[in-house]
Amino acid sequence: MLRSSDSPVPSATGGSLPADMPLLDRRGFLTTSGAAAIAALLTSACGGGDGGGPTDAGAPDNNALPTGVTRDGTTLRVDIERVATLRPTNGFVIVGSPATVIVNLGNDQFRAFTARCPHAGCLVSSVSNRRIVCNCHGSTFDADNGSVLVGPALSGLRAFPVTFASETRVLTVNAA
Repeated sequence: MLRSSDSPVPSATGGSLPADMPLLDRRGFLTTSGAAAIAALLTSACGGGDGGGPTDAGAPDNNALPTGVTRDGTTLRVDIERVATLRPTNGFVIVGSPATVIVNLGNDQFRAFTARCPHAGCLVSSVSNRRIVCNCHGSTFDADNGSVLVGPALSGLRAFPVTFASETRVLTVNAA
């Protein structure tokens, strides 16, 4: 919107604004400030807004291991009887390093995948009804094969080889 007069208008800083400088009307102000607010929300949703990349709020400590899990390099050994969250069908455990999600499909069938969502690198957060969920942006993956069920992720979770010794109830995961 242009000023209706051709004479300079006094500014708050003591100078004057050129007569041909457009003013921001109420609609323009609301549109601009609304767009800026949406941009700020979207930016903060994609990595915490601190420039440090994805956040892993509530994620396991990379150096700490859940009770019943041991690590030798990139090999994880999981004593099923000592990991309460993994014992039931649809049970799971997330290990921070190497980032791994292990899922119990029932009948001594286990799967393991990278726990890093391929969309933005957040750690997946839960498993429910044979679906692995990343809460950062809502991607959902099939717990049988790691394929994408719901985006925004465009590729699935990389599967890791799993060996289960039924006599000792120990699961070995090669998370390399």
